[in-house]
Amino acid sequence: MKQFLFSLLTVLLSFSTILHAQNWTATDWQGNTQSPSDHYGKALLVDLSAHWCPPCWDWHSTGIMESLYHDFGPGGTNEFMVFFIDCDSGSSVSQLQGGGDSMGDWTEGTPYPIIGPNGQGPSVASHYNFGGYPTLFLHCGAGTASEISRTSKWTFWNDVLTMCPGAFDNKVHDATLLLVESKRYICPGESTEFSVDVYNAGTATLNTFDLEIRDPSGTLVHTQSFSSQYIQHGAYKTVNISYPAAMTGTWTAKVVKPNGFIDSRPNGDEEDIIVEAAPVGNNAQLTVEIDPDNYASETSWEIIDPNGVVILNSPPYSDGQSTIPNANVTATENGCYQFNIYDAYGDGMCCSWGYGAFTVKSGNNIILTGGEFANEALHTFLLNDPGLPSLPISLAYFKVKEANCAVTLEWATVAENNNDKFIIERSPTGSKFEPIGEVTGQGSTLEKTVYTFVDENPPGNAYYRLLQVDFDGKSETSNSVSAQLACEEAFNIEILPNIVRDLSTLHFTGGADDELDVQIISVHGKVLQQFNVEYRHQNAKQQINVDNLPEGIYYLRVQSSGNQYLGMEPFVVGR
Repeated sequence: MKQFLFSLLTVLLSFSTILHAQNWTATDWQGNTQSPSDHYGKALLVDLSAHWCPPCWDWHSTGIMESLYHDFGPGGTNEFMVFFIDCDSGSSVSQLQGGGDSMGDWTEGTPYPIIGPNGQGPSVASHYNFGGYPTLFLHCGAGTASEISRTSKWTFWNDVLTMCPGAFDNKVHDATLLLVESKRYICPGESTEFSVDVYNAGTATLNTFDLEIRDPSGTLVHTQSFSSQYIQHGAYKTVNISYPAAMTGTWTAKVVKPNGFIDSRPNGDEEDIIVEAAPVGNNAQLTVEIDPDNYASETSWEIIDPNGVVILNSPPYSDGQSTIPNANVTATENGCYQFNIYDAYGDGMCCSWGYGAFTVKSGNNIILTGGEFANEALHTFLLNDPGLPSLPISLAYFKVKEANCAVTLEWATVAENNNDKFIIERSPTGSKFEPIGEVTGQGSTLEKTVYTFVDENPPGNAYYRLLQVDFDGKSETSNSVSAQLACEEAFNIEILPNIVRDLSTLHFTGGADDELDVQIISVHGKVLQQFNVEYRHQNAKQQINVDNLPEGIYYLRVQSSGNQYLGMEPFVVGR
């Protein structure tokens, strides 16, 4: 028996040694103590590299680990952790930041811990058996880590999911948003719409969800429902949000109600979307430079002028092209342009199959550059060449004021050229607009001009935009602004006649548009009749039949669709 217990103890001790063989502790380059033991239960990636190593820099430059850490690390779903280890014995802070024989600044844009200086990197590396740099090891809880290959982003992530299934807290219904990597740009008086990647972290197929959009002030301005999406576990889908964002700053998107359920794990449900003023080019000579990846045939692009005309686009490219001639065009007017680039395979130009990139120049100045995207990247830029015709107007702002159940639109121009008029357009949804009035323009002026227009009978919610028309008939549409009215007029109930013999008419006024729940109640509090009234534009009528009610006093009680009490009115049934 003692021999058996001794043998069992020996096995347990040996197993414990394996469990803790790679449970190292080290100090990162910023002086913080790091250890895998702090992240047991997660999928933990250890990147063993060297600051002078070209393949290490190529892998680092893909940004794959940075984006996965953002989505699934402590600031996302909190199931994934990354350590970067500079294993060179001479590692220093200066070299990590691009000095000496370093390939570049390893610290720039790296959100996870970096370990290297003061012998910390070699100390960590001594816990792993590997043959060269870079080598990646994946810890799945306690125990010896396994090597994992460097691949494209989602192939790599599928390998992580397969190797560490126990690291992921798989709820049944769980939607999250992935990192929005590209900024959005808008020209003066213009707007942009968003797209986000919705990831299914739940075990059930993700079919329906809502997306909430908040503007830079934090105000909820738009909610959009999606259905029939069929996103499998561990997959994602890009969805477009139909809301015209016309304000620069940091917007927020949030996914809610996965498959109609409350998300029991809200980690990673929100993402920031940065909207900035469009870059400006001051030279009409536009140049597109393409540095292809290994599959150039998948790449195509176009430049669209302010009138929606394609003025330059790509010829067909062939796989294996190492160089592509620059493409040039001379623009003929100032205004807001679009450069759109597409990848037929859906992996952009960088970095899974080569390190491709695009550059757009105005004269000798770079105004756009990039290469990391999925199916497409849509870029806006403003051309303002002094030698080209001026823009019809230069819109300083366009805003809305809500008061006393009326909407006042105000906008200002800092200059106008050949401006005949503004046509004010309105839409209840932000998609189909109709004209509701006109304001005369100033023709040509370099003075600031402020305009106003009052919509005295607006719907409860509305979108507005300006259609600027030149004297020669050319027109340009502004961004849209939204109004949400909260009128001060109180909700009112009127019953005519007050003494009812057979039929009576209910008249509701004031308050907000809603689906009203109406009840007829006895003096003893019993609900005798109940029906709904569709209430729109602060006015509704409904007839009720009281033939089945005996003579006496009754009450008409009204509440909103959200069960908010709105009012109660007595009436008499007489014969």
